[in-house]
Amino acid sequence: MFISLIQNIALVLALSMLYGMLTRVSMHETLRGKILSGILFGSIAIAAMMIPIHYAPGIIYDGRSIVLAMVGLFGGGTSTVISVAMAGLYRANLGGAGVWAGVATIAGSALTGLAFRRAYGNAPERLTILPLFTLGFTVHIIMLGCQLLIQPWSVGLAVIHQIWLPVILIFPAATVLIGYLFGAEKRHIATDRQLALSEEKYRNILENMQESYYESDLAGNLTFFNDSLCRLLGYPREELMNMNDRSYMDEEGAKKLFQVSNKVYRTGEPTTRVDWEIIRKDGARCTIEASVSLRKDSSGTPIGFQGIVRDVTEEKLAEHMIRESEKRYRNIYDNLSIGLYRTTPDGRILMANPVFVQMLGYSSFEELENRNLETNPVYKFDIERERFKKQLEQLGVAKGYVSAWKRKDGAPLWVRENTRIVRNGAGEILYYEGTVEDITEQKLAEEKLRESEEKYRLIFDNAPLGIFHYDTEGTITSCNDKFVEIIGSSRKQFIGLNILNLPDKRVVQAVKNSLGGEAGFYEGEYQSVTAEKITSIRVFFEPVISDTGEAGGGIGICEDITERKQAEAEREKLREQLFHAQKIESVGQLAGGVAHDFNNMLGVILGRAEMILAKMVPDDPNRSSVEAIMRAGNRSAGLTRQLLAFARKQTIQPRVMNLNDEIEGMLKMLRRLIGENIDLIWQPAAALWTVEMDPVQVDQILANLCINAKDAIPETGDITIETENREFDQLYCAVHPEAIPGNYVMLAVSDNGCGMDEETRNHIFDPFFTTKEVGKGTGLGLSTVYGIVKQNKGFINVYSEPGEGSTFRIYIPKHGEELSKETRKAVKDIPNGKGERVLLVEDEAVLLEMARTMLEELGYQVHTASLPAEALSFFQGGDCSPDLLITDVVMPGMSGKELAKEVKTLCESVKILFMSGYTANAIAHHGVLDKGVAFIQKPFSLNELAQKIRQVLDKP
Repeated sequence: MFISLIQNIALVLALSMLYGMLTRVSMHETLRGKILSGILFGSIAIAAMMIPIHYAPGIIYDGRSIVLAMVGLFGGGTSTVISVAMAGLYRANLGGAGVWAGVATIAGSALTGLAFRRAYGNAPERLTILPLFTLGFTVHIIMLGCQLLIQPWSVGLAVIHQIWLPVILIFPAATVLIGYLFGAEKRHIATDRQLALSEEKYRNILENMQESYYESDLAGNLTFFNDSLCRLLGYPREELMNMNDRSYMDEEGAKKLFQVSNKVYRTGEPTTRVDWEIIRKDGARCTIEASVSLRKDSSGTPIGFQGIVRDVTEEKLAEHMIRESEKRYRNIYDNLSIGLYRTTPDGRILMANPVFVQMLGYSSFEELENRNLETNPVYKFDIERERFKKQLEQLGVAKGYVSAWKRKDGAPLWVRENTRIVRNGAGEILYYEGTVEDITEQKLAEEKLRESEEKYRLIFDNAPLGIFHYDTEGTITSCNDKFVEIIGSSRKQFIGLNILNLPDKRVVQAVKNSLGGEAGFYEGEYQSVTAEKITSIRVFFEPVISDTGEAGGGIGICEDITERKQAEAEREKLREQLFHAQKIESVGQLAGGVAHDFNNMLGVILGRAEMILAKMVPDDPNRSSVEAIMRAGNRSAGLTRQLLAFARKQTIQPRVMNLNDEIEGMLKMLRRLIGENIDLIWQPAAALWTVEMDPVQVDQILANLCINAKDAIPETGDITIETENREFDQLYCAVHPEAIPGNYVMLAVSDNGCGMDEETRNHIFDPFFTTKEVGKGTGLGLSTVYGIVKQNKGFINVYSEPGEGSTFRIYIPKHGEELSKETRKAVKDIPNGKGERVLLVEDEAVLLEMARTMLEELGYQVHTASLPAEALSFFQGGDCSPDLLITDVVMPGMSGKELAKEVKTLCESVKILFMSGYTANAIAHHGVLDKGVAFIQKPFSLNELAQKIRQVLDKP
């Protein structure tokens, strides 16, 4: 019986595998598929009953219980009903004593399979071996129970007794096997379907995306691409397949593509947003933007490249047109003859062109923008701003508005404004903008004309001289009171009097001369009839010339000679006062000029004396003389400051401060400014020197630098603020023209953000230069910092490389430049070399030359190299001649740390000294240098370099 059962189960297994193959090609999830599935299961069950195990006539056993359990579990309700109906009808047709037991077994097996399907959420493929065995065991317990339906009942008990062992041992195991195969098949079908959907989705994305996608082998031959690439290059797919990427670009483009591909191959890192030019099949050229990455097989071996290509020809053309438009606008903006401005309603200046800045007497916009039109108004009269705003807000515009302003130095400025209000979509005022025309000359001319007329009237009426007018006939038309007083007659007597009828021929001739266009003069005595007095007078007859050049009458000026001496004395006194004022002004100008030039000469004297003093031994007989020169020079500098004060040429004096105190007061605000995702590290120097500076300028410097540092950090990072005392000698300043020898307080702001390339570094202090998106920045932050540093007699150095972060180092002169005794001793005790051989590696030519000069002055034998590869050539062949390697940390091609590692493998005895323009904290944070490594920070003085080299060389 066991063998017969196994044969029957094998048949069921073979037929079940057939079902698996059929379900792969049928739509088993559709109604049609479910019907076919039910017919197939029913057919398998019938086939099993065709080769049964005959226990007795009419009593048979076969694998139908397994098949019907599977149809309930995997087929669902529709398939189960069809297969149960087919198998039940066939068993009923066979008849016999076991017919009811057989039909009950068919129904019980199918219902049990359906119950397990429901219990596992209609996902039978999730059943593991234990649930499948439970199903098989349950089904066949039900089958054994159905044997009690055999008539007579004793026969059923006998059947159960005989078959229970093989049924319980074999049929559940077969159920597990068949169920596992069905589940695996269904999982495979689901996986294949998901894979097909994924491939279809991927294919649709590739074919419908606007960008072009391609894959190539390592040699650049195209192996796969979408239709977008065909459209971009103008080639049909068949022609483009296996075409080399160099076939559609010129030599320059091919060279650039090779460089990009080579970099991607060497580093394994993808390259994004690379632009170059390609040539279409029709010969047209277009600019593309490509992203290239490396393709690898399952073992990680590079097999080719893949990338996304986008046609940016129109974008590049648009960018070029925008740049040209901006350039034209900037030229108009900068060279317009009238002022342009933009302000907020509360008076903050947002924008101003150079004409507007110059109009107000400022040197730069950065200086002007600190002035508020309301809190620090430019209007001559405070009420003028309110009247202007009232008119502007009522009408929306102010055309031809004339008002009186004042320049930075207080000089008057008359302007004509045309201004409008700019609002947002909600109607809120964003800003005022408009044009300003300088009409000062016109206003002054009008004012002068009015003043002239007024002055003339005042002079005419109140002059100490007698004045009268006469027409072309010589008839007096007007005269002032003084003339009446001097002559001693009434006004009525003189008005209408013809001078040409007077008996004195000299007067008549002088009048005739004036009417002919020549000035006339008369001096003599006049006897007044009414006043009965004789008055000595002097009269000047001046012609009045019309616009046509003809004489239009004349004017006479009469002076009482009796009081001439007194008048001359008064005039002499006035001349002396004028001369004295001019003399004081001349002395002031002379003092300012002399003080300026003398200060320059004192700088040379003191600088040269300091260099000589640094090289003198303490007992040098000439040392006291040089020190006397320096003392005299310092006293002379004090005198020049007094001269400048006398000449009123001194600048505003900021207050003396300790930068550490000012910065600590700003830390809380700065942390809020940069956000919680960025750590602010504060590294104050101990015993920091004081500086003389405006605290507001310190706030501006830190705010601008921290905001730029925050924008350079993509997500999270560090910003480090440091202070330090620094001293620069003449040798350092020889290659840094912006620096002056002396003591400085350094303020450094560092970040570990994206860094800058050389082109960006060259323009960061240019006004309006920015790398931020439109609307994100004005481009004035760093130019403001630069202006503040220069205004305070300092200088600024920037160290940055792409991907290495940035460091801004600001040097402000120490307050009080006189060297202390300790400083002079430190300069005197600079340790010299002992002839050791030094290999200096620095990629900046000017810094390489400066350091070489320093080392040679210290007594070292120096070899220089501008690149790491050049430095390594000194060690080829095992030649370990250098005693010390001094190398920059960040260099092209190979870092200083990598170079030192290579050098150590070639010559273990050589000692290493690293140098860098970044702050030590930033370098340590980046992990470029390990702790304990010898390091000197650029820029360094001769003394610092000498001390550090001796520390390294003398260390065992």
